[in-house]
Amino acid sequence: SLSIPIGVEIGQTAQPSALGDKKENGRLLPPDLNNVKLSGKILVAEDSPTNQALIELLLKRMGLESVVVENGQLAIEKAASGEFDLILMDIQMPVMNGFEATRQLRKDGIKIPIVALTACAMKGDDRKCLAAGCSDYLTKPVDRKKLAQILARYLSVNDVEKTLTHTPVSAAKEDSPHSPQKTSQEVLPPDDGSEIEIDFHLLLERVGDESLIDEIIPVFLRDNTERMEILSQAVARNDIKEIKFYAHSIKGASATIGATKISELAKQLETIARDGQGAGCKTIFEEIRMRFNRLTEFLSRSDWKQAAEKHNTHGYN
Repeated sequence: SLSIPIGVEIGQTAQPSALGDKKENGRLLPPDLNNVKLSGKILVAEDSPTNQALIELLLKRMGLESVVVENGQLAIEKAASGEFDLILMDIQMPVMNGFEATRQLRKDGIKIPIVALTACAMKGDDRKCLAAGCSDYLTKPVDRKKLAQILARYLSVNDVEKTLTHTPVSAAKEDSPHSPQKTSQEVLPPDDGSEIEIDFHLLLERVGDESLIDEIIPVFLRDNTERMEILSQAVARNDIKEIKFYAHSIKGASATIGATKISELAKQLETIARDGQGAGCKTIFEEIRMRFNRLTEFLSRSDWKQAAEKHNTHGYN
């Protein structure tokens, strides 16, 4: 499969990509981008409310302003104002996809960096992104470190020394919501012996901050409870186009919050629908619904973070 180094445009020579010895825009990048502060205004084209919320929060933490639109057509209209320093462009969107929007923006003379957000579900997406005129691409689910790494290539970095030694408030607080001191009794996973549908360590690694998790989870639940209902109706009437669209949405949002199994099942459902095999949709959807209901119930617990942290056995640091 094709592998294009991130940050390499067509015709460019690949450069070493290791952080710490890589120069971007003529400067040495800091070795640790966890708490880096950047300057600029970002246009985000993304149709999933869960992903919109996460990206906006991550950008805000980096010191960046952002404006969110939900399709490529709106991105073209907004970008015409000339007020943005960079565009984050989701590839799969309704109305107009990211490829079409990027091609049109380049045709319109928009020269700012465009970073494609791709689920990398389709082979050759990386090549298509660059061929369409994207400067770079980032695979979803969006990860704060990778996002910071790419943005630091194109935007001004502020107060690097200060940001590298600063300890985030959430990390310094002794009484974070999932710390053992907060609970007087042993936290237990679901008593029915079933697995937990969310990988808390993976989510924390991706987002980097518990307060962001507390903001994203309610958006995820609101957004996807509605999508599950629409998907249920689409499966009942065997509407292949709708099944494909909503399965794709649930796949992405579930991956973002670390609900890996639900995401994998939604991907299977999307693939079946894309191949026109409507007959197999109902069985997979029923398992998605069962797991989603279990996830919703689990996330309604006040101690879900402690329980998930205790239960997870993946070695994420």
